[in-house]
Amino acid sequence: MCLLALLGTPATAQNPVNAQTVVTTKKIGWKEVCQQTLEIIGKEGGLDPKELSLKGNIKTDYGLDSLDLVEIITECERHFNIRIDDASIDTDEIYKVEYLVHVIYFEIPHKKVRDCFDPNSWKKQDACSEVKKK
Repeated sequence: MCLLALLGTPATAQNPVNAQTVVTTKKIGWKEVCQQTLEIIGKEGGLDPKELSLKGNIKTDYGLDSLDLVEIITECERHFNIRIDDASIDTDEIYKVEYLVHVIYFEIPHKKVRDCFDPNSWKKQDACSEVKKK
């Protein structure tokens, strides 16, 4: 089932992957994915990225709705040149910023090898807290 359909948006929405997106082989790490995702959430949600946190909830903390979430995910797919598989996400958890970053990070084919995830959980260990907006 399409993520857009799961969130109540018609499945006829425009394909989020831009055919003109340049595929890059530059390695990207956890910090970069966190920072860029927070910037995308800020831009798409009309929020100041400096006020966003990995521990935040897109719906309850930032007042965004499912349509905003679809726009955020669509922009993340375009920006990182990925396709988020609907089967790989938990629709109850996807509103958590840290979970969204986790899903994005593991869809990126050219990520840095070093990370600090517990393989049995999506929850990031302490290194997540290193990402702070200045």
